[in-house]
Amino acid sequence: MHRISTDLAVVNSKLDFISKTLKIDKLEIFILGCYPFILLLGQLIALGSPDEMAKNYFTTKRNFFNVIFVKNGWFWTTVLYLMLIYSAFHDSTKKADRQTLIKSTIASLKKYAIVTVCWYFYSQWFFGLPIMDRVFLLTGGSCYNIPQNQVKGSISNLLSPMGTTMDKVVSSLNIDDLNSESIKEGILLWSNSISSSQCRSMRGRWIGGHDPSGHVYILTLSSSFLLSALFTFYSGKELVVRFKRMVSHVRSKWHQGDYLDIFKHLVTFDGYFFLLILVGLWYWMLLMTSIYFHSMPEKIMGLLFSYLTTFISDLF
Repeated sequence: MHRISTDLAVVNSKLDFISKTLKIDKLEIFILGCYPFILLLGQLIALGSPDEMAKNYFTTKRNFFNVIFVKNGWFWTTVLYLMLIYSAFHDSTKKADRQTLIKSTIASLKKYAIVTVCWYFYSQWFFGLPIMDRVFLLTGGSCYNIPQNQVKGSISNLLSPMGTTMDKVVSSLNIDDLNSESIKEGILLWSNSISSSQCRSMRGRWIGGHDPSGHVYILTLSSSFLLSALFTFYSGKELVVRFKRMVSHVRSKWHQGDYLDIFKHLVTFDGYFFLLILVGLWYWMLLMTSIYFHSMPEKIMGLLFSYLTTFISDLF
């Protein structure tokens, strides 16, 4: 027991040093340290279960969780974050120290604003193309197989006819692509200067280049930010007490059939409950991304950009 205590003291000392050097809270270091293990676990599962790659529901990007939640990741993160703040201000135990609550909220909102700007630059827009698309295009990536009848707006001047025979094009397409009328007609375009969202909207395909994972970035950033925000307002002990109280309240109202009150209570007083569910979903989808999509270097790049965002937000 004495040896374990000594080892824990050494680990704590190392964490203190890293925390002071990087200006990142020790708890946040622990949270961020979980993600490489999730990526590694996904890679091991992919290598050990090759049959799953063709059969699993999550191998398609059109699965419900990806389309509804991950594709709108920062929106859901924002909603649950605001619910957390709302719940904290309705917590009777925190009204006694209102000044500390307000101070914590201002600091948290400042971090949220910085993280949001970084997320927008990485995945949406950065004085033109977002950062992740710039990396992809600068490393030789392009958008191929764009049907001419899908071209929208004034973007046509950025597109060029594909310099290949129709037989070669067809051989490179999947079943869904073959159903496109424009492909049957042989009118296909390509571009190495449009964004990934523009490519998707015109039913093109991202080919070549190094594609830093946007999924790894948003899932890592969202879950780590939400957990960091949660522990800004509540300690672990407080969460345990609140959870027991919540379970008691839900049981009571459930037996009474007052389901609306349960929902109102969870939203108003226990916003952290939905937050933890969302974080659990983000962790699961990160594992699915690690198993089924992107190369390991692309996933690591998305993770590093997420870490950089967190580091930048903690500097200010």
